[in-house]
Amino acid sequence: MTPPKTGDAITSIKPQSSGGMTTAAPEPLSPSPLVPSWLANLAAVGWRLVAIALLALVVLWLLGVFWVVTASIAVATLIAVVFAPTMSRLVARGRSRNSASLIVFGEVLLVVGFAAAIFVLALLPLLAGLVTAVTGGIEQVKQFLGQESIPAAVSAALQATFETVLDVSAGPLRSIFNSLIAAGTVLILAIFLVFFFVRDGDKAWRWILQWVDKDKHDELNGAARDAMAGVESYVWETTLLGGIAALANFAFMLVLGLPAALGMSIIVFLASFVPYFGSLIATLVVLLIALGAGGPGVAVVMLGLIVLRVLLVRYFVAPRLGTRKVVAPMFMLIALAIGYQVCGLVGLIAAAPIAITAQALTTSTLDAIDPGGEVQLPALIPGWFDAIAQYSVRLLIVVAAAAILIGLIVAFPLVAVPLVAGLVLAATLEPLVLWLVARGWGRTSASALAVGGGLLAIAATIVLAVVALPGNISDIANSVTAGAGDLSSGLGGQLQLFQQTVAETSLAAVAAVAPLVSSIAAVCAFAALSALLGFFFLRDGGGLWGDATGRMPPAAAAEIRGAGRRAVDALGGYMLGTAAVSFVGAASQWLIMVLLGLPYALPVFVLSFLLCFIPYLGGYLTTGMAFLITIQYGTPFEIVLMFTWTMVFNIVQGNVLGPIVMGKTVHIHPAIVLLAVPAGSAVAGIAGMFLAVPAAGVVAATWRSVLKVVGNRADDSETNAPPAVDVSPAKVTATLEGGTAPVA
Repeated sequence: MTPPKTGDAITSIKPQSSGGMTTAAPEPLSPSPLVPSWLANLAAVGWRLVAIALLALVVLWLLGVFWVVTASIAVATLIAVVFAPTMSRLVARGRSRNSASLIVFGEVLLVVGFAAAIFVLALLPLLAGLVTAVTGGIEQVKQFLGQESIPAAVSAALQATFETVLDVSAGPLRSIFNSLIAAGTVLILAIFLVFFFVRDGDKAWRWILQWVDKDKHDELNGAARDAMAGVESYVWETTLLGGIAALANFAFMLVLGLPAALGMSIIVFLASFVPYFGSLIATLVVLLIALGAGGPGVAVVMLGLIVLRVLLVRYFVAPRLGTRKVVAPMFMLIALAIGYQVCGLVGLIAAAPIAITAQALTTSTLDAIDPGGEVQLPALIPGWFDAIAQYSVRLLIVVAAAAILIGLIVAFPLVAVPLVAGLVLAATLEPLVLWLVARGWGRTSASALAVGGGLLAIAATIVLAVVALPGNISDIANSVTAGAGDLSSGLGGQLQLFQQTVAETSLAAVAAVAPLVSSIAAVCAFAALSALLGFFFLRDGGGLWGDATGRMPPAAAAEIRGAGRRAVDALGGYMLGTAAVSFVGAASQWLIMVLLGLPYALPVFVLSFLLCFIPYLGGYLTTGMAFLITIQYGTPFEIVLMFTWTMVFNIVQGNVLGPIVMGKTVHIHPAIVLLAVPAGSAVAGIAGMFLAVPAAGVVAATWRSVLKVVGNRADDSETNAPPAVDVSPAKVTATLEGGTAPVA
């Protein structure tokens, strides 16, 4: 492509029809005589840089807000890539993808469970002693600096450096220790996601490639294979080298009689997954422990042993492992900074695999989005850069629109909450209204009867909650915490981490329930308003929806109406199915607690019914709560019986009832269900956890139709359909830079 002349800093494109496709033909557009070409070119580069930078900031912010989802996906992807060769071998031997995925999932459970057990049982109990040992080393350094004739400024700088080492080394572990619930959620989500990633990852990749020109598929597939091979090689080699370093460190510390040998060796192993800084910081911590416990001589010996180990590994072990994927140090440092900012310690560990993947995919991805010679751009703008800027502008507009919508909902909860609740109630009761209408009832009377019955059920739930929860929620929390303490004591105090997690969860539950109980009048008012809105939606919603879509083109109106029908069916089916599963689970839990003579059966029934609306997580919480109450008050036989019932119930609900409800109502992938719950919690707390899955189901039922309508593809065969709007990069470029082309 011939670069534009100096005066042609800005260009526009005229659409031309070719075989039903919209193509672009370059046409020079002279800039304003008042704007010099250098300024026009700088502006052309500037708005693209601003758009890309703003989108990057928004994405980083969103990743931080949804860090539980982000960290879970990162950990699950890393594990899935490592075990991908095993999956491929099993499929090649004739295994089905489901059975192969189950085998891989079992291997992951064993490996991750073993690693988690070592971490929980060996490292966390020794954390306090480890920090004490490091602190002793820092005190030795301070005494040495005070005795020697070292300038005060240098002494202060060295002391600050050593204290920073202590904070950096202990900080991430303390953060995990202080956020046990979030760390446990990440690990549990990641483990379950691994099954779906190894089973359906290739389908997801093919879905992504459907938006790319077919002639680019081979290049992108090759880059993806290189990325997976690079990540797999990095993980296995780092695991081996980190294991060698940890075992050597454990042996050195035992021989020298140093404390916290096992805990420090685990830290050395974990630190090996953080490039550049991890091993260095771990070595400094080991030397500080040696200095504090054994003095300068022992510290020098430890340093010599570490140097010897590094040399042996570098010159005799590493060359036999092959060549790792090398990432430019600048990009690796940026990846480390971003990873720590977004996901803390998990981000530091995942930074290197992400950088390897990005390096492998960058070139092919840029080639895939580069329009090449089809688009004429200012001389300073490559095609891939312009394409990224175009996407950035549009995505920023979409994100801004979503933020405004969420802001309006948050700003007007008296309107938003009853409106959403009324829509959910109407979708849930719609099948009953249709059944009554088919038997001769009028729409008004059928809607009134359905809403009246629904209101009675809601009122009964509120009454049960008011009767059962206020006086018992604190006692239940104390009993559950005491049960966790008894369980830990029975196992020799090895479950202190679990005990603290249960205590934090119980306090959070009390804090969440207390405001609802204290504002019962407001809850009743919201329920009544939601019921009235539900009645009007049931009676008049069809006519209002018809009027709203009646002014659309016929094909688009039909597509949107079909999407609306599917959304109502998905929402109503999910609520009915989940209510049935929740009631059965809560009733069976109440029955077994009554038969065993355990206290708090009715409050646990209410909590179980409500929490089981949160997929997967709710059932585990309520059955775990009942089990810990049994440990506190039951006999050994009753504990075994409750444990058996808990396992059976969660297996049946998670593998039979839950998938049936999800598969026949919301039609979304289980991995999306798993991620929707923490994402909803990050957006709207407890309410978001309840509404995340039905909202995702509505999106799953409607997004294809919405894309067809907004893409003017509702009926491509209509001759009188509106002409397709040209959204080629050059068309938008011309508008943003002063041209006259319309913008979609």
